[in-house]
Amino acid sequence: MTAPGGFGVYAHWPFCARICPYCDFNVYRDRGIDAARWSAALTRELEHWAARTKGRRLDSLYFGGGT
Repeated sequence: MTAPGGFGVYAHWPFCARICPYCDFNVYRDRGIDAARWSAALTRELEHWAARTKGRRLDSLYFGGGT
């Protein structure tokens, strides 16, 4: 049996120092968020999905947002 193909993950960090006028993403102005807490939550989310996709190859991990 052939293993399923690889896949990519896009992780969006929605906090920006300023909001770009052309941006149509879900973003918020960074007004002193708890970055350590958000980072920990993102790590837990990635671990959750890693467990659910065992045997599949992660081809790319792209972090976007956060200007």
